[in-house]
Amino acid sequence: KSRGEDIDEDIPFRFVFVEPNSRHLEHLKELADEGRLKVELTKAYSLDETAQALEQIETLHTTGKIVIVP
Repeated sequence: KSRGEDIDEDIPFRFVFVEPNSRHLEHLKELADEGRLKVELTKAYSLDETAQALEQIETLHTTGKIVIVP
């Protein structure tokens, strides 16, 4: 696998491609339960801040996941 030019070589990462099947989803669940699956969270927005969350996503400068919570 090759890295894109914009990815810092000092950042460890792996690509994971998931198909919608129960075997893969079960494996991801096991990794999460073991604490081995880590997802970077950029920011959690309230439901009232959904518009701001979408604006952030549209900037294409989000490095982690955006979460909207009730």
